[in-house]
Amino acid sequence: MAGFILYHVSINLRKVMSAGLRPNWGKQIIGAELQVDCAKNAKWKVVKWLIYNLNIDSREDTVLYAIQYANAEILMLPELNLHEYDGTTLLCKAAKHNRIDMMSCLMTRLNIQGNIKKVCQVISKNNNLELLKWFLRRSNRWYYFGHDNDNNKSKFISNSYNDVDEEILTGVIRGGSLEIFKWAIARMFGANPVSLSNSNYEDAVTHGNLELLKYIIKNKYYIFDTHTASMIAIENDRAHIIEWIHQTNGIHPIHHSDYYQKALKHGSHKVFTKLVDLGYPIPQNILSNFRSFNNYYHDYFPKHGDKIVAYLLSKGFQPNLKLSRLFVDADRLDLLKITSDKSFYRENISKLVSEAMDHFDILKWLVNEFEESVNLSIVFYKAITEMNIKVVEWLIVEKNITTDVDVFRASNMFISFEMMKLLHQYGKMDLKNLLFSVMRNQMESWFVPEVEEYIDQYLKST
Repeated sequence: MAGFILYHVSINLRKVMSAGLRPNWGKQIIGAELQVDCAKNAKWKVVKWLIYNLNIDSREDTVLYAIQYANAEILMLPELNLHEYDGTTLLCKAAKHNRIDMMSCLMTRLNIQGNIKKVCQVISKNNNLELLKWFLRRSNRWYYFGHDNDNNKSKFISNSYNDVDEEILTGVIRGGSLEIFKWAIARMFGANPVSLSNSNYEDAVTHGNLELLKYIIKNKYYIFDTHTASMIAIENDRAHIIEWIHQTNGIHPIHHSDYYQKALKHGSHKVFTKLVDLGYPIPQNILSNFRSFNNYYHDYFPKHGDKIVAYLLSKGFQPNLKLSRLFVDADRLDLLKITSDKSFYRENISKLVSEAMDHFDILKWLVNEFEESVNLSIVFYKAITEMNIKVVEWLIVEKNITTDVDVFRASNMFISFEMMKLLHQYGKMDLKNLLFSVMRNQMESWFVPEVEEYIDQYLKST
């Protein structure tokens, strides 16, 4: 195994060096990839050899695999520099795999700290109450309780203020373990009435923890609001919660349109499909009244927003101009094609073609699909002024477009030399007619030797 790896290290390193890269830089790249791959396959001897013998810098993935496979020896290597990594990520990795030994190594031997809310969330998701209890006991080293007023003391961590309790409860609710939630509220509230905050209730819906939500409502820990819960569930694409609300309380007809619009806005494809399956009518103006997507991470569509749009277009729903332009800007020819009723595109073809000048495939489709409604001369002159040689050449070759020099003179249009050369080569423009025209003033800006030589050759030939 070691010989095989060494062979590939040498081969890949020679490739890197032959490309003109610094040997050490290339060694680090190849060595790092090998290190992570060996850690993934638990080849720890090779990992140590790479670190010690080749001085390969450690990678976070190597550390995470060491935690996953419970290799404390690797974790303890000073060369790993664990404190350079995010402590929360390391602890959450150990919690995800229920590695109490690794959590102990990280917290007690290496003094790694992290976000208690996020770690509690991972433990709750695994429904491991004993691990949570152990973690809270150990995490007391992260806190210091400054005075003896028991009213401010945490119910979970002996030497902390009680503001940490809300963090712990939030993590438990987000993780979704009903067993741990019951233990946590008993610890926090004791014999006192349980009163959860608005954020606690919303977290249960946001993270799709339906059984926990039912328990909260059943025990009246929070006043249930169907509409608020529905809106949060839609925003986070929690279709099973929408189905449960439908089965228990129903969705008021006044909200049908709002729910569909919100599902579209947030790209909540599962919820949108569920609303359709449950028989709620889709508003006919859902696309024609489109305003904008709730779009944080993508250039054009949030999550699966394009899937919802594709479904609606295929069912005959009409987009508005804003949405149609978005299809063009996003280079989504597939959405234009899938539209079953394309009458809106035909009615607004001039605006869409103008928008598509820098999107060649869409422009070609629009022109071919709605050619009887497209003024090719306008497209041609616009492509010329925008110096879009690709479009101009396509219109000349495929559409046999013609032009008139008087149009250029009358409009005082500026033409680049490359465009002039293209038009001349295809026989669409006579340079002699333009050389001494009013366009001469515009042409002076590109009268360089290359241009003059081209014109001189042309004049001699004629």
